[in-house]
Amino acid sequence: MSIYTMKDWNKDGELTPQLFQEVEHEIYSDMYCVLPPYPLEEVTKEILESQLGIKFIQTFCVGEEYDQDDDGNYLYKSFGKTADGKCFYLGLRRSEY
Repeated sequence: MSIYTMKDWNKDGELTPQLFQEVEHEIYSDMYCVLPPYPLEEVTKEILESQLGIKFIQTFCVGEEYDQDDDGNYLYKSFGKTADGKCFYLGLRRSEY
């Protein structure tokens, strides 16, 4: 799977990376700056790290809700960054708050 780029985002008209797809750092930074970001639930981070075999140095949920689950909890687009600077889209997740 290729890296999702700003060019892809502009072409798609909205941010549509695939689940766990690597994204350009510029996208990661832009999403981090959308309102104050929310923390990803720690247990979710640990599960994702185990599933993917990746250790994240930072994870967050975009500060604007995107959807709701069946229980009415808000879901946010989430992202993670590794020590070597790779950034990933982690899907729609609940935040810590």
